[in-house]
Amino acid sequence: MTSYDIKIRRAVPSDAAGIREVQTLTWRATYPNVEYGITYADIVAATNWWDQPDAIQEFTDRIANEKHDSTTIRLVATIGYKVVGHCEARKQDGKHKLRALYVLPEYQGQGAGYALTAEALKWLGRDDDIVLNVVTYNTNAVSFYKRLGFKITSQLPESETRLSNGKLRPEYEMVLSAEKTQPKSFGY
Repeated sequence: MTSYDIKIRRAVPSDAAGIREVQTLTWRATYPNVEYGITYADIVAATNWWDQPDAIQEFTDRIANEKHDSTTIRLVATIGYKVVGHCEARKQDGKHKLRALYVLPEYQGQGAGYALTAEALKWLGRDDDIVLNVVTYNTNAVSFYKRLGFKITSQLPESETRLSNGKLRPEYEMVLSAEKTQPKSFGY
């Protein structure tokens, strides 16, 4: 196992292409699945537009706007100037959600995913349940989240977990229960 000097920071607009590269390469390495009939070509088709100039510009603008958005945080893990991981968390409609966590395959298991998640959980706080969705056959991710205390609560309906070509990409909902602080007793 190689040890890297991984830094976690809030994403800036110039990270857009690096984040898209992380997402694209991670999807392509993780989501093809023989059992569900999801081929590498299916995943390429689902991700192919992510690195197009218009899509990168739109994503760059979204990251710029998030600077003023108190409901979303987008983090990156970097080694030197290279983005090797990405995480997005959101507080919306009274719910706390870990929306995305991706680490380049060659850097997985080196602490970047844990560091990104820890920072996102710190930002979300523990006063409310934290929810995430994870592909059921991504057993490494399911195990990772279980080690952090998340529990599987349900499998999402098929209508919510299909690729644009109609193929099923089954997902679990996982929840990290809130840590409600108890009022102090004054011994009266």
